Amino acid sequence: MKAQKILVGISALVLIIGAVVSSGKFGFSWPKIPIPQTITIPGDEKVKVVTEESVVIDVVDKVSPAVVTVGITQTKRIGDILEFDPFDPFSPFQRRPGKSQKLEQDIGSGFIVGSDGLIVTNKHVVDVPDATYRVITKDDKTYDVKKIYRDPSNDLAILKIEANGLPTVEMGDSDTIKVGQMAIAIGTALGEFRHTVTTGVISGVGRGIDAG
Repeated sequence: MKAQKILVGISALVLIIGAVVSSGKFGFSWPKIPIPQTITIPGDEKVKVVTEESVVIDVVDKVSPAVVTVGITQTKRIGDILEFDPFDPFSPFQRRPGKSQKLEQDIGSGFIVGSDGLIVTNKHVVDVPDATYRVITKDDKTYDVKKIYRDPSNDLAILKIEANGLPTVEMGDSDTIKVGQMAIAIGTALGEFRHTVTTGVISGVGRGIDAG
């Protein structure tokens, strides 16, 4: 029984020392062991060591130049005024139009699939028929959208801008996607923050959509 108490006391002491060292107090800390970027196997052949972080960074560096921000320009009338005319018994209340204001804002994301200016986005991003749209690339160049092709049933849209030599992304095969696979999203989050990156997993496949 006495030996058991001694072992418990030693274990507690080791845990306390480890906690103090880990906290960095008194100038003590565990040495940081760097993760090697490459390892050498017999035959002097170098193999790259990858982590989840390095994979995400590599994908973002490769793909983000082909991800664009989609912006909208539209004219809205604001400040309508309701007037009362006591000398007009038939229509004493009349609405006087307010001022027209030109509004510009970022509304979504897209990606370039053709170096000559072919861009894929969602139909709901460009669903205002009387508005004009623009595309902003990662290097902050702005292009006017010349043509829009909309597919409401699949919530897809193809935009055409006048440009050449643009970076592109390679389309994948959705039939090979599996639930649980890692996914990386790059784009303009909430229509406000450009070139945002986030990660997650494929939560489901084969699900239908209802696009109005």
